[in-house]
Amino acid sequence: MNSFNVDSAKDTRTGLGVMLPVFELVIAIGLFTIISIFLIRFFTSANTMSRQADDLSKGLIKAESAIELVKAYSTEDAAEELGGEVVKTAAGKQIEAYFDKDWKKAYKTNWRYSLVVMLKDIPRRSGALREINAFINRNDGVNNNIVIVHLEGAKYLKGGR
Repeated sequence: MNSFNVDSAKDTRTGLGVMLPVFELVIAIGLFTIISIFLIRFFTSANTMSRQADDLSKGLIKAESAIELVKAYSTEDAAEELGGEVVKTAAGKQIEAYFDKDWKKAYKTNWRYSLVVMLKDIPRRSGALREINAFINRNDGVNNNIVIVHLEGAKYLKGGR
């Protein structure tokens, strides 16, 4: 004969069996939140570094092109080729050109990058040495002359200026 043992006392749980999965879920969500904060910081810093690298690369190309144009052509022709203008200063001549965020020609009032090529002629015995300094500046809205590239070059002008 089969006999069943029935306990008439109620099973008294403290609720720990139900709360344990919820507690584990809260801990898992907290860990994922902390990890996601670090991942977001990583991606935003990677984006900033990528933009800075693009600025440096394109600025370097513009500055190198400017120096080579000044060496090969007259100052006025180089300025025209760069999309800028020749400005006379106390130290000598300089070429100024302004670009937008996509490195296309922009106006002096609304620019993101500027190219300034400073030319200084130093007289020598049988000619002159033209020092060429090319600067690429960035305008971030607050500071408009953050130098991102500075290159130096020189050209010997035979027979004087």
